Amino acid sequence: MTPEEQEAIRAQLERILATPQFRISRRYPNFLRHVVTRALEGRTEELKERTLGVEVFGRDPSYDTSADPVVRMTAGQVRRRLAQYYEEPGHENEIRIELPVGSYVPEFRKPPAPAEPEAAPAAPPPQKPENARAEETVSDDATAPPVAARRQPGIWKRFGILPYVAAGIALVAAGLLLVDAWKDSPLEEFWQPVWQSSDSVLICVGGGLPRAVSQNDPEKPPSILDIIRQHRVAWADALTLADLASFLRANGKTPIPLRAGETTLAELRRRPAVLIGGYNNEWILRFTRSLRFRYAWSLDSSIYYIEDQQNPAQRWAIDAEAPHSSFNEDYGIVTRYFEPATRQYIVVASGIAYYGTLASREFLTDARSMALLAAAAPKGWQAKNVQAVFSTRIINGETGPPRILAVHCW
Repeated sequence: MTPEEQEAIRAQLERILATPQFRISRRYPNFLRHVVTRALEGRTEELKERTLGVEVFGRDPSYDTSADPVVRMTAGQVRRRLAQYYEEPGHENEIRIELPVGSYVPEFRKPPAPAEPEAAPAAPPPQKPENARAEETVSDDATAPPVAARRQPGIWKRFGILPYVAAGIALVAAGLLLVDAWKDSPLEEFWQPVWQSSDSVLICVGGGLPRAVSQNDPEKPPSILDIIRQHRVAWADALTLADLASFLRANGKTPIPLRAGETTLAELRRRPAVLIGGYNNEWILRFTRSLRFRYAWSLDSSIYYIEDQQNPAQRWAIDAEAPHSSFNEDYGIVTRYFEPATRQYIVVASGIAYYGTLASREFLTDARSMALLAAAAPKGWQAKNVQAVFSTRIINGETGPPRILAVHCW
């Protein structure tokens, strides 16, 4: 492979890593950059699972690859994202970087050369008269002046100008990825079990309020107004739904939105789910009922709170009937766990009130906020179920940075 060809591949690598499929992650760009670099250097013998686990993911040289399949799982995600990239329109004539199934050695394929126009069929040679057999003739090709064969420059030579561009791109990209280049992002680690289990994710968003906390008479048949109230979606839940749907698409997952009232257990058993809301989402109330941190309310007052079932004296509460002008702090719960009833991973983005749900989306889509959870969680939280209670200050009607109050892993 010539230096020009190598530079063309590096330029294509940077083009791929700049796309949403890779830009939002640290793990996948680091892995793909490493295997491509080693292949271009001719060091393919180093592209083994254990070696990659040590060099790319910082694992101990003696780590158990069966118990920690980080390399295999990352390679699978990289293959899927590369396929998505090349399926998009406009990439048909680009260099292909592929990672064959069962191998960590990338392959590079030249784009198809442009089709050349077919040559016109040659005119048949003149027929010789039978009585001129001894007469020697000279072919037209022999007498015609020689014409130098002209060929279109090869596809790789057309990239000759790219080494300089590629070098600049590589320097910028290297600078951006230098910080924590060998460290997994807590945001990735939080979502990894969900991403690995399915290509689609159900987003179940709350609507209205369940009868348990609404003012509707349970003995009275619902009116049209009751149905409208139940079907409406809170603005905070809608914003959280939009952000999480974009986040999932950027990571190669198909979001499937449904209202909580339309979501069945059968739907939840088909794929992992994100539950958005709080008291208005019956599935959040049902699934978190047995978890350490859960939502509760006072039957004889307007107090709504998060309860710690291991420490009942500990609670985080708001008064729903307090004047809005005095409402300056909200609370919420972020959860990721394996639900036995569905045999799927469940992620909960919830708040006691409007602002808590808004703040929960930061934990689930923002790397800096998720780093707060990771810092407060015990070692090894990535491979466990995790729940976190947080608070957010309300300043001029807007949520402030979320603050971790308690974390539980099991």
